[in-house]
Amino acid sequence: MEDGKTEMREYKFLFDNDSQAAAKFFPEKRVITLAQAKVSTAASDAEIVARARELGAIIVTANGEDYEKEIKRFLQKSQRNDCYDLFGLVVIPNPAAIQERMLPGLGAKLRINEKAISWDDVWRENYLVRVHSDSTVDVRELGRCFYCKKLASE
Repeated sequence: MEDGKTEMREYKFLFDNDSQAAAKFFPEKRVITLAQAKVSTAASDAEIVARARELGAIIVTANGEDYEKEIKRFLQKSQRNDCYDLFGLVVIPNPAAIQERMLPGLGAKLRINEKAISWDDVWRENYLVRVHSDSTVDVRELGRCFYCKKLASE
């Protein structure tokens, strides 16, 4: 079975309920709202993570801790020949005033191990991008599913 990342060509952003207003700071053609994804605004984090996987989308939320926990649970579901890999998580500050200041040009601030990366890298490597209200941006690995870890080691 091929993993979903080689089958899909372009990253998208799926915006959680608490971050819909921030969509204007991301490339318009790559934005997916919950309504467009056919997900209820009352959907659980688990439902949104599963839908993001189906869509091949990076999740954008202001509720990072809950999503990190749910992503770890989701990745643990992987079986020997099934990919459960995900496509990244962007955690943004909640107050709109901070978003207005921090989110414009966010893509140019992405770095991991002092190396500049792109949204495509975040998508392909399942990175966590955390935007802080003090103007800093942290990027780290969220982890891969068992199947993809196994493929990478072969």
